[in-house]
This record gives sequence, C-alpha cells and structure tokens, in this order.
Amino acid sequence: MQSHDPKALPCPFCGCTPKKAHYHGDERDGYMDRTVYCCTGCGARVFAQGTFNNKSSYADNSTVGDRALAKWNTRTKK
Repeated sequence: MQSHDPKALPCPFCGCTPKKAHYHGDERDGYMDRTVYCCTGCGARVFAQGTFNNKSSYADNSTVGDRALAKWNTRTKK
C-alpha cells in the first residue's frame, strides 16, 4: 500500500514528493516488514526492514517505519 507521509521531506535530488510503501513479511522471512520511501519524480528510494535477534525466530518490526523515515530525511551538510 502506498501513501503520502506528511513528515517526509521533499526528494533531495529533484524536490518531488515521496510515496511511502509498507510491505508485510510472511513465514518465509520471519514476518520481516519493510518500509520504502520512493520519489515520485526521479525514483530515488530508501528502505528499512525488520531485524532479527538471537532470542526469537521472528523479526522485530517495531522501528521499521521510523528508521525508513529517518533515512529518507537525512541530508548532507552543505
């Protein structure tokens, strides 16, 4: 499912609005979720996915959306 996230900054390359897509994993990948931010103009994208620890065979998806947004909004200093 794709949606617009009002907290996402415009694309650092072309200035267009990004779309956010969230994908839910299944048993084949430990229910690992993925969140992707993709520019609607130039196609630049970043993603984050769930992480595994040694205590469980299921992915920890609690910070996936926040980490993807932080990656998208990261800018280099000029």
